[in-house]
Amino acid sequence: MLRYSITSLVGASVTLTLCTASALAQNASAQQELIGEIIVTAQKREQSLQDVTVAVSVLDQETLARSRIQTVENFQGLTPNFTYSEHNSADPQIRIRGIGSDFDGPSLERSVALFVDDVYIGRAAGGTTDLFDLQRVEVLRGPQGTLYGKNTVGGAINLVSARPSPTPNGQVSMSVGNKGILEARAIANGALSDTIAGRMSISRREHDGFARNLNTGNDIEDLDSTAVRGSLLINASDDVDVLLSADGYRRRGNGVNRHAVNIGDPAFGAATGPGPRSNYAMDDGRQDNDTWGVSGRIDWRRPWGEITSISAYRTSDSSISLDLAGVQFSRDPAAISAPFTVANDIEEDAHQISQELRFMVDSIEHVTFVGGLYFYREKVDRTEATIVFVRTPPVTQTNTQESSVRANSYAVFADASWRINDAWELSGGLRWSYDDKKIDSNITGNRFPGLPWVIEADKNWDAFTPRLTLAYHTDRNNMLYATVSRGFKSGGWDGQPSSEATASQTVDPEYVTNYELGAKTLWLDGRLLFNAAAFYMDYTDLQLFALRSVAGTPVPVSTFVNAGEASNLGLEIESKLMLGTSTSVSINYGYLDTEITDTLLLGTVNVEGNRLSRAPEHTAGVTFDHSMSVGTNHNLSLRASYKYTSEYYFNLENTPSAHVDAYGLVDAHLAFAPNDGRWEIGLWGKNLSDKIYPTHMIIASNTGFMRVGPPRTYGMDFTWNFE
Repeated sequence: MLRYSITSLVGASVTLTLCTASALAQNASAQQELIGEIIVTAQKREQSLQDVTVAVSVLDQETLARSRIQTVENFQGLTPNFTYSEHNSADPQIRIRGIGSDFDGPSLERSVALFVDDVYIGRAAGGTTDLFDLQRVEVLRGPQGTLYGKNTVGGAINLVSARPSPTPNGQVSMSVGNKGILEARAIANGALSDTIAGRMSISRREHDGFARNLNTGNDIEDLDSTAVRGSLLINASDDVDVLLSADGYRRRGNGVNRHAVNIGDPAFGAATGPGPRSNYAMDDGRQDNDTWGVSGRIDWRRPWGEITSISAYRTSDSSISLDLAGVQFSRDPAAISAPFTVANDIEEDAHQISQELRFMVDSIEHVTFVGGLYFYREKVDRTEATIVFVRTPPVTQTNTQESSVRANSYAVFADASWRINDAWELSGGLRWSYDDKKIDSNITGNRFPGLPWVIEADKNWDAFTPRLTLAYHTDRNNMLYATVSRGFKSGGWDGQPSSEATASQTVDPEYVTNYELGAKTLWLDGRLLFNAAAFYMDYTDLQLFALRSVAGTPVPVSTFVNAGEASNLGLEIESKLMLGTSTSVSINYGYLDTEITDTLLLGTVNVEGNRLSRAPEHTAGVTFDHSMSVGTNHNLSLRASYKYTSEYYFNLENTPSAHVDAYGLVDAHLAFAPNDGRWEIGLWGKNLSDKIYPTHMIIASNTGFMRVGPPRTYGMDFTWNFE
């Protein structure tokens, strides 16, 4: 059962707020620096973070640089109730408030949506890119179905790129470190004419493998990537701006390190590698990704507000080869010869186009309105081959699935806010979404009885996703709000079916209703920011990944199931305290209690009452920033952070082999620069305690395979800024 009520959580958060403010007020010095206003576009218009009735974390340019945030994975520990896992480079798995997606397949999508400059990224592989030259990142927690649409039942992530400006400036940076780390980035910005500004940036990253394949003698999990981005901002008239953008990303690397869990039985002569950063994979594998896209945005300012059009085309290509087992078997435990293999080869080619037309009415008679129309079309062609080889008894099974999916989405939405008086504000909105999908699939091989199968299916769904919020502004710096919102994730088909019936069976959409109480506050004359949210989320037909045994094949088969009902209860706190003009402490904390509340049989196991997978009860992060003068012309700055994740499970059965112990990670960055900021030399370290922690597991019964996070890395960087 859920162990705490929302009332107690809200009471605890308010008490903590008041006690913290009171205690810190006694020690506040006379000379303090105020926390500056943070502007976001989380609700499709510019607002102060403290005026937004949504639980949202903001990572600004300084945080992105000092914390060496290079991928979405690095958000973990910097925003509450956020976890990240990665099956491979084309399948990042993001969870917010315990909700995410595994093994999306050709027709299923994520529960946490990624947006790049307001453009929805449909495929998981399309979001695997370097994060560089960004103005900020916004992480919205909880369903965002009204303004952001489908597939935001867990939340949404906005990557906001730095815009071109007419002021000439740029930056060149390089970084070197252990594990063969070599990175270089360059940015150039300036006016191309009186009405056109341009910006160009490029990022190169390389590192050696973080693990070793003892079968081939090579390092694995290496990286060689290049990312580019260019944009033009055209001032077409006094009222019209046109922003044209293009970006591309190329990643090359060998395979994922899969280390066996509970398979090292001497009776089978299983060799799993001496540690979790090693294996005996059949070959080194590959993880190759190519993504690129173009977009055009037109902003037409009118006396009553603004009309915005966003048109985009994006594509992603992935080529993945993985040995999921990473072990070898021999009849003689002293010899290592014949491999035990469960391998995947995936080739995916995806294309999408999208169009959004948005209208914003800016505060007419105390009412602000945002509404619009949305269209999205996607084509996914995917070939996935699986091979299973077992030494004793000798078994070789294969299956190859060639799938083509076509999807169309349409939506109309409206959202309005009415400032009733100086204190009270009422807002709400509604979105209608319509999805239609079609799949053509040809499945061949000998792994399952009855192969080959030819599947042709189509399905459509529609959903209303409303939002209603009441906010109370105690003064211009403090606000309390209560909101009810709904989210919708589209349906599809199982990406790895084990029978003709399951191949054609539809996975239903999932729905969530979110009840949330929140506070946005500033204390100590603007030196302490304290934001909190308590929530209860009720899920229906939650799409969950599970493993099940199938007669005739020795290895369990992955599948998607609709869980019926599940509930999440939680609390989130984000705070920042300025301790003088050069020191600050930031703390974030997330509490999460998840439960499957409906009967769900996985084989013979009823998982009703269990926690959702990858949903730690506690997440937290503490960041300390301090700067000091060195002489009269230079400055030394330090950032140190600790990120904590409590224990959790990697499967719905909550079995001991899928249990992950609590762990913490320590990062640090030390920088020396002149006061004019023309250059900077820095020392950095990530995972300084060299903690070994699982980031992905596939567990069936009591055995399976895991992947661990990056080891301790450290290095030096140099940055040169020019004008």
